[in-house]
Amino acid sequence: MHSDDDAVIVVERPPTQSASFKTRNKKGVLVPCVPSKRKVPPEISPRKRLAVIEILDSDEELDADSHRRRMRKGKSVARPNSATLSLSDDEADSSAGKKPVRRAQYIVDLTADDEPVAGPSSRPLINLGGLDVENETVEVQATLERAARINPKQQRSDEALARKLAAQEERELRKVLASVEKKTEGIVFRVVVDIDSGCLEDGTPAHSDDLERFRPWQEKFKGVGMKVKKFHWIVNYELEKRFEKARDTLRMLMGKEPEELEMFHGTAAHNIDSILSGGFRIGGIGRHKISNGAALGHGIYLASNPAMSLGYCVGGNRMFACRVLPGRITAHMGASMQLPKTEVGAGEFETFSSGHNHILVVRHTDLVLPCYMIEWDAPQYIAGFGGMFGGIPNRRGPPPVPLGPMLPRIVPHRLAPPPPPPPPLLQIPGSWATQPTRIRPRNRPPSL
Repeated sequence: MHSDDDAVIVVERPPTQSASFKTRNKKGVLVPCVPSKRKVPPEISPRKRLAVIEILDSDEELDADSHRRRMRKGKSVARPNSATLSLSDDEADSSAGKKPVRRAQYIVDLTADDEPVAGPSSRPLINLGGLDVENETVEVQATLERAARINPKQQRSDEALARKLAAQEERELRKVLASVEKKTEGIVFRVVVDIDSGCLEDGTPAHSDDLERFRPWQEKFKGVGMKVKKFHWIVNYELEKRFEKARDTLRMLMGKEPEELEMFHGTAAHNIDSILSGGFRIGGIGRHKISNGAALGHGIYLASNPAMSLGYCVGGNRMFACRVLPGRITAHMGASMQLPKTEVGAGEFETFSSGHNHILVVRHTDLVLPCYMIEWDAPQYIAGFGGMFGGIPNRRGPPPVPLGPMLPRIVPHRLAPPPPPPPPLLQIPGSWATQPTRIRPRNRPPSL
């Protein structure tokens, strides 16, 4: 490293006087002997006779009387417009008659930084083979473009390979997404809470948020004189996903946020597990039989009052509390009797209402989400029916009537009585029943 005042001094020693030698020629005369220039080695040529190189701290230390001179600066080469410098060296051979030899070209990437190369010089300088580059950045983009132009066939091959790999990656991504969408999660969360103790099945206390979330449903049971024993909170991922997708469809179809209702659905005990795992089914669609008739049309029957759903809870004391998206409601009975379309929004309406939304017939399974399964005490089962038919116990109204034992759904064949014989056919004189029937064989030849 050197300062701004440093200077590189080249001291050239003056050519020495060659000693005078004398020799005798062929005639024996002494003549001065002059050394031939051809025999002088190249390294001691007067042009390249650099003997001493001294580095001084400043110009003041330079001796004016000495044979010292500053080193000659390199020749400046015209700067090319391109950022890439191509250096070539054309030298002619010293022998006459030979063509100049063009050496190989080299691409040099020169970068002049803002900071000085050595010392606090205000004009940084990079010397390379006689080239002066000052405050200039040489980029490699031109080199890449030239390399692409040199081998276009290889470039096309690389582009084709890149497109092939991108297409293969996209196909694999689509396959993974399709497998994720087809995968069914089913029930991902289920908890059972006892109302009296406020604890779970294992005895740990239930969370206060869970109890508060179920309180509106519990109040509806209290309003009809029914006491809730337990509630099952079920979260089915597939049913939740279909329910939210149907909500988006109704939002786009109606141009507003669809209304959501809280309603009840009663069913037989043997249908509960299938509803929890796969949701509701509509009779007459997808090879599903109609179990309870279709008095109000085809669809899922729901009631705003839990007492109205008690009659359908055959063989148990459990019913479903559901979140319902009624969508577009109609009161036309004839339209409800027709089978609904499979897709939400494909028909003119989604729900039939008997009036004031007390009983709804929802025509699409995706619009009904079972979120709670509620258990009540068995004695309250009869009390609920008493409330339906005119009163609630301990209040004014007729007392509840106990129900008789239910008949078996299927009677074994060996215990069933034999069917009665058919009534005798009336024999009316002169009628077709008293006339004999003559049957002629088809292949029998006629009599002559």
